[in-house]
Amino acid sequence: MSLQFIMGNSGAGKSRYAYQKILAEAMRHPEKTYLIIVPEQFTMQTQKELVSLHPAGGILNVDILSFQRLAYRIFEETGGSLYPVLEETGKSLVVKRVAQEKKKELTILGSTLKRTGAVSQMKSLISELKQYQIAPSELDTWAEETGEKKLLAAKLKDTGVIYRAFEEYLENRYVTAEDVLEVLAGKLEESSLIRNSEVLVDGFTGFTPVQIGVLGKLFRLCEKVYVTIIMDEREDPYKKAIPHQLFAMSRQLIQQLMKAADEAGCPVEPEIWVRRSGYGRFQSGSMMDQLEQNLFRYGIRRIVGTEAGKRAESKAGAGTNGKNKKEIGPSTLENAQKTKKEHLESGQNLKQQGIYISVAPSPRAELEETVRLIRRMVREEKMRYQDFAVLTGDLSIYGTYAREIFEKCGIPYFVDEKHSVLMNPFVEFLRAAIEMVVQSFSYESVFRYLRCGLSSLSREETDAMENYVLALGIRGLKAYGETWTRGYRGIKPDEVPQRNLLREKFYAEVQPFAEQMKKKDATVRERTEALYALAVQNQMQEKLEERRQQFEERGQEAFAKEYSQIYGIVMELLDKIVEVLGDEKMTLAEYQEILEAGFAEASVGIIPPTADQVLIGDNERSRLKDIRVLFFVGVNDGLIPRHDAGGGILSEYDREELERADAKLSPTARETMYQQKFHLYRNLTKPSERLYLSFAKAGASGEAQNPSYLINEIRKLFPEIPVRDIEKEENPEEKLEMPRSGEALFLEELGKAAEGEMNPLFEELYRWYAAHPEAGIPAETYRKAAFLRCADGVIGRSAASALYGDTLKNSATRLEKYAACAFAHFMEFGLQIRERDQYELKAADMGTVMHEALEKFSKKLQENGETWKTVGDDTRDRLIEECVEETMADYGNTIFQSSSRNQYRIIRVKRILKRTVWALQQQIRQGEFEPGEFEVSFSMEDSLSAINIDLSEHEKMRLRGRIDRVDLCETDDKVYVKIIDYKSGNTTFSLLNLYHGLQLQLVVYMDAAMEMLRGQHPKKEILPGGILYYHIDDPVLESDTPLSDEEAEQALLFALRPDGLVNSGEEIYRAMDQDFEGKSQMIPVEIKKNGEISTARSKVASTEEFAVITRYVEHEIRQCGEAIYAGNIAVNPYRSDIETSCTYCPYGSVCGMDAKIPGYEYRQFASMKKEEVLDQMQTELARNRGKEERSDEMDEGTAERH
Repeated sequence: MSLQFIMGNSGAGKSRYAYQKILAEAMRHPEKTYLIIVPEQFTMQTQKELVSLHPAGGILNVDILSFQRLAYRIFEETGGSLYPVLEETGKSLVVKRVAQEKKKELTILGSTLKRTGAVSQMKSLISELKQYQIAPSELDTWAEETGEKKLLAAKLKDTGVIYRAFEEYLENRYVTAEDVLEVLAGKLEESSLIRNSEVLVDGFTGFTPVQIGVLGKLFRLCEKVYVTIIMDEREDPYKKAIPHQLFAMSRQLIQQLMKAADEAGCPVEPEIWVRRSGYGRFQSGSMMDQLEQNLFRYGIRRIVGTEAGKRAESKAGAGTNGKNKKEIGPSTLENAQKTKKEHLESGQNLKQQGIYISVAPSPRAELEETVRLIRRMVREEKMRYQDFAVLTGDLSIYGTYAREIFEKCGIPYFVDEKHSVLMNPFVEFLRAAIEMVVQSFSYESVFRYLRCGLSSLSREETDAMENYVLALGIRGLKAYGETWTRGYRGIKPDEVPQRNLLREKFYAEVQPFAEQMKKKDATVRERTEALYALAVQNQMQEKLEERRQQFEERGQEAFAKEYSQIYGIVMELLDKIVEVLGDEKMTLAEYQEILEAGFAEASVGIIPPTADQVLIGDNERSRLKDIRVLFFVGVNDGLIPRHDAGGGILSEYDREELERADAKLSPTARETMYQQKFHLYRNLTKPSERLYLSFAKAGASGEAQNPSYLINEIRKLFPEIPVRDIEKEENPEEKLEMPRSGEALFLEELGKAAEGEMNPLFEELYRWYAAHPEAGIPAETYRKAAFLRCADGVIGRSAASALYGDTLKNSATRLEKYAACAFAHFMEFGLQIRERDQYELKAADMGTVMHEALEKFSKKLQENGETWKTVGDDTRDRLIEECVEETMADYGNTIFQSSSRNQYRIIRVKRILKRTVWALQQQIRQGEFEPGEFEVSFSMEDSLSAINIDLSEHEKMRLRGRIDRVDLCETDDKVYVKIIDYKSGNTTFSLLNLYHGLQLQLVVYMDAAMEMLRGQHPKKEILPGGILYYHIDDPVLESDTPLSDEEAEQALLFALRPDGLVNSGEEIYRAMDQDFEGKSQMIPVEIKKNGEISTARSKVASTEEFAVITRYVEHEIRQCGEAIYAGNIAVNPYRSDIETSCTYCPYGSVCGMDAKIPGYEYRQFASMKKEEVLDQMQTELARNRGKEERSDEMDEGTAERH
C-alpha cells in the first residue's frame, strides 16, 4: 500500500498522464482492478476520455466512479446499507415536515422556514453538518459557548431542534448520502474488490471529513492510491498553506491526505511532476502559457512582448523545489511528439494563442459579440462548435440571453444547468389545483388553474367562463355547484345556458378532488392520490406528450426534452411524498407547504443533444475539457469573483464567530474569496489557444457596473492588450454577422429611408431579408411600420349609415365623446366595443346610485306631502337613508353586499347624500327658484326642434337625455329656468370646453327645457336663469383656527357651491341667492363693493350671450352629426393645458395614437378668455350663415333653371 501524488501546473496534462498510466497498467495486469474516482458530474466525461485513449477502444478492468457510486458498488458486493438512501428532494420533504411539527419549539426560525428557498437552505446546512461529522448535541454546546451572541445562539438552538428531529425521523427508515459514506468506510474492509486494487483520485480540489475517512481506509487497503494535485512546478508543495496564496487549497489538500495516510500507516512515495512541456496544453512562450505561469503570482513583474516566453522556456528546463520527485518530460512520454504535431497541424502558433479584452454596453451586447466571433472562427478557421465554451459568473442572466441569441443565430449550444420545474405548466396545474381549494375557489385561484391550459376547458371556453364569473362576482365552490341563470348587460340571453354547461364541466372535474382535499383528517397518501387522480382524469400524460411532439417539430429540443421528463419527475416526487410521509395526517395547508418544498427542489437536467455544440456554463460549476477558445463574459465586480449575499440560515458573520470558537464548518466568505481565485486560475487556463474576457458597462436592468479586479490583473501582466470598446466600433458589415445586430442596422437604415435618405447597403439588405424570412427579420412588416402614416380616418357614408341607421339616436354625452375623439366614438358606439364587465364598483356606479337615490328622494318628498323648502331635518335624513337602501338593495346583482368594503360604501353614500340634500335644501331656501321637475326625460318629445334635427334629406338625429333637476322662477310675464346636473366627479364648467364641443350637455338640456316650457307657458317669456353642475360630495374643511358651527356651515355651503354659468341679470341671480354680498355661497357669482358683478371672479352671461351659446351648440351638434354620417372616424384626440382625451381612454391600444408617427397629432386647445370664446362662436355662426345663404341661392338658381 502506498500514496503517490501526481502534481503539475494547470494544463500540464496530469489527468491525461494519469489515465494513460492506469490504462497501461490495466493492460499489463488484466487480473487486477483499477478504480478512478472523480466528482459525480465528471463520471461520464471521464469514461468517454478513457475509452478514446485506450488502444482497443474499451475498458474492462477499469471502473470510473464517484464516491457515491463506489459506495453502491461495495454495498452490492458486501450487502451494505440496509435502508434506502434519502435523496435531496426527500430531505427537503422531511425538513419541511419536522419544521411543521416542531414550530412551537422554534424561537426565530419558525417564520423563516416559510420563506421561499428557506427549506432548501436548512437542508443544505444539515448536509454540511453531517459532512463535517457534527452531531445535534454539538450545536447545543456551540449555542452555550456563543451565548453573548443571542441571535446566533437562537439560530443554533433552532437548527439543533430541526437537525435532531430530522435524525429521529430517518432512524430505522433511511440514510442520507452523507451517511452512505460513513457506512462505506465501515464496509471497505469486507470488500475483495478494494483489496490489492489501484485507485486514481482525480479532479478534486478538496475533501470533506467524511470523504477523508473513506480515503484513509483506501490508503490502508489498496495496493496503491494516486491523487492528482494542481501545483506550480516552481512551488514547494509541502510548505505550510497560507490562505491568500494561489495554491493554498492544494497545500491544504496534501496536508490532509498525508495526515490520513500517516494514520493509516500508509507510506507516501515521492511525487510525480508532470512538466508543461510534456502533455502541456499550451505552446511554450505563448500568451496562454505566460498567463498560466504568472496569474495571481504576486511579486512577478509585468510581461512585455516575447520576453516571458524566453523566461518560461528557460524555467521549463530548471529544477523545482521538491526533493524526492519523479519528473515526467517529453522524453519519458510516449506521445509527446504526437501531441506537439497535433498542435502544429491544427494551426496553433504563438500568434493564434492570445488574450483579448472587450467592454460592451450590456450583457446582451457581450453575448452578441461572442456569437459574432464564434461564427467568424467557424467560417474562416474551420473550427468546430465543440472547440468553444462560454463561462459566466451569473448564468441566470447570461444564460437567458445566450439561449435567445444562440437560438436565433442557429448555433448549437448547451446550457450546463438544471432549471426549476416550478414554471412548467403541469407543475403549475397541480400547484394551482391545491391553491384553488386552499383559497376556497376564489376568482384568482380558479383561473390560475384554468389558464394552465391542461384542464378539460379549452382556452375559448375559459375566456367565456371568466367573463361570466367576473361580471357576476362568482366565488366559492358552492357557487360553481349551483345552476347559473343570471345575466348581465354584456351577455345575450341565449348565452347564459352555454355558460352553465361550462360550469357543469368544470364542477364535474374539480368537485371530487375538492371534497377529498377538504377532509381535515386526510392522510398524505389520500391527498396525493386525489392529486394523481386529477392528473389522470385530465389525461395529463397524453397532453404532455402532444406538447413534446409539437416542440420537437419546431426544433425546440430543450423544451422537448423537458416535456419528455416532466411527467416522470412529478410522479417520482408524488411517490417520494407517499413513501416518506404517506400515513401521516396533516392539514391541507401543511400538505401544500410539503408539496411546494418538493417542487422547489425538483429540477430538469438536460443531456446535451449533440457532441458538436458550444458549452455555456457557470464559472464555479461547469467542467471544461479540450476546448480551444474560452469566452469569459460578465467579468464584472460582484460576479467575478461572486460576492455572496450572506444568505443561508447561518450568515457569514455567524460562521466567522463559530470559527473563532473553534467550531469549523465550510469555508467562510474570506476563505471562499481566496478559493475563487484558484477556481478562476483553473478555468482561465482551460483553453488551449485563446481567451476572450468581456465586461458590461451596465447590468441587465440598466444599473452601472464596474469591471472585475480580474481585468486589472490581466492588464498588469499584459499591458499591451487593449480594451476594445464594442459600442464605439462603427463597421456596418460586421453588424451583419449577427441577426439582431443586422436587425438594428436594418431598422436604422430603414428609418433614414423613410425620411428619403436611401443607402445602397440598405437596399441590398432589404432584398436579402425579404427573400430569406427564415433569418427571423420581418422585413416587409418593418417596412410597413416605417412608412406608416395615420389613415385618413374615413369609413364612408354607406358604412356609417349601415352602422347608425337613418336616424342617429344620440345623447349630449355621446356627442361630447365624438368631439373629444372621433375614433373613440366609433369604437364605443359604432362597433360597440367595450371593456368586459366586472363585478366591481366603479366611480360611474357610485354616480348612478347617487342619482337614483336623489330621484327617489324627490318622489318621496311629494308622496309625504313635503317640499324641499319645508321638510324638516329628521324627515329629510330618514327619507334619504331609505332611498339609499332601496337603490342599493338589488343594484348590480347585490354587489353592495358582496364584501365588507362595499358594505362600508353604503354608509359612506348615506353620509354624502345626507350632506348633499342638506346643501341643496339650503340653496333652494336661499332663493326664489322652486324645483319644478326631477329626472326630466325629453326623449319622447317628438315635436321638440331642439332634439329633432334634420341633417339631410334622408338622415336625422334625435337627441336623448334626462335632466336631473329643472328649477323655475315665475313672474307675471316671465319664467326663468335653471338647470341642475348632479356630478359625482370633479367636473367644472368651462366655456372653452363648450366651444370645442366637450361640454354640450347643460346647454342642450336648457334648450330642450325652454322649448318644453314655451309650450306650457305660451303667454310668458322663457329666459335662461343658469346652467349648473352640483358636485355630490362631503368635503373636508381645512382651517388654521377652530370654526364655530355657523362658520362651518357657511364654509361647507361655499365648498358645495354649484359651478356653471348664471344669467348676469340682477333680478335673476338675486332670485337664486337673495341676500349675499361679495362672494355668493350658492352660485358662482361675486359682487364688487360698487354693486357690479366681478366678471373676473364670476361665471355669468347675459341673456343675449346665452342665446349665442345656444345657437353655437345647435351648430356644433349639427356639425357632429354630419361628420358621423360622413364616416369621419379620425384619430383626433385633443390636448389642453391640463388634460388630454387619451388619459382614460380604453381604446389607446387599438388606435395606435403616437405623436411621433406622421399624421397622428393632438388638437391643441389654447386658453381663451370668455370674451374671446364668444367672439369665436359668433364668427363661426356668421361664417355658417354665409354658407347656408350661398347654398340657398344655388338651390334657388337651380330651381329657376329647371
